[in-house]
Amino acid sequence: MDVDGLPGTWLAGHRTTHGAVFHNLVNARIGDQVCVYSQCYTVDRIIAWPSRQSPGYLGRVVLQTSLPSGVLLVVAD
Repeated sequence: MDVDGLPGTWLAGHRTTHGAVFHNLVNARIGDQVCVYSQCYTVDRIIAWPSRQSPGYLGRVVLQTSLPSGVLLVVAD
């Protein structure tokens, strides 16, 4: 589902605090698999975004975590 340019699934998680559920997200590579429940997607873009504003529609799944200089978005379709 595309709502106002956002993907169907956008998951955000902490990298270094609050359980650090995305502590390994910085190791993601293009071609990796991202599975949400029983559906898997292939990472096709990795973006270090300098602001917290959405860059528009990205893909069916976006994983987001913070970086010292902004946010990291891992995009999968």
